[in-house]
Amino acid sequence: MSAGFVHAPQAAADFTDNLRSAVTQARGGSSCTALRPDPLADQAAAIVARSTDSYLHHNARAVPIEDPLPVLKDLGLNVSRAKLLQGAGQTEADAIKVVLITGFRDLPDCGYTAVGISTRPNNNSGNWFLTVAILTAS
Repeated sequence: MSAGFVHAPQAAADFTDNLRSAVTQARGGSSCTALRPDPLADQAAAIVARSTDSYLHHNARAVPIEDPLPVLKDLGLNVSRAKLLQGAGQTEADAIKVVLITGFRDLPDCGYTAVGISTRPNNNSGNWFLTVAILTAS
């Protein structure tokens, strides 16, 4: 049993790293500088992912977070704007693709300088994977 617990965090880390890599590569196709990873934006992305997960499990008191800016400000991050990119899929790859597809206009926006990333499995109705990327501009 303990071997299963050892591998679970690594799998989650790989999923998150894969999303971060995909976002970085998508941004790399533009003339903009690379997005800087931001730990507070990562924390905000995790909060957004949990809110969506709770909603999908019918445990939420409210609809999922749609605007990450108040969450970022509550965490002490002083940004002028933020863009939330979310995805879901029955495979990790599909969930990542949704973020890239929905972010096709925003990822090459040079006004965004940092990114927060979070991933989360959702097993409410079958195996689903949730992805969140938050782009921030100072």
